[in-house]
Amino acid sequence: MPWSDVLGQFMPLVGVDWSQTGVAHLFSAVKENGYQLLFLSARSISQAYITRQFLLNLKQDGKVLPEGPVVISPDGLFPSLYRE
Repeated sequence: MPWSDVLGQFMPLVGVDWSQTGVAHLFSAVKENGYQLLFLSARSISQAYITRQFLLNLKQDGKVLPEGPVVISPDGLFPSLYRE
């Protein structure tokens, strides 16, 4: 199990930015080219609200993530972690 996957589940909960550098700029450019974004997450259903808030509030160098639906795992926390 890659540690970055597990840490990505927990670090935002304690206020640590675990986002990839430049992702807001990249996804904004994708949106500007006419594409619709769909966010997929392996996080558990119990983390749905936190995941959406993380995506809505991510800001890097003045860029934010474009809006788009979030598809999340229907499993609970432990099955989601095990899958990771």
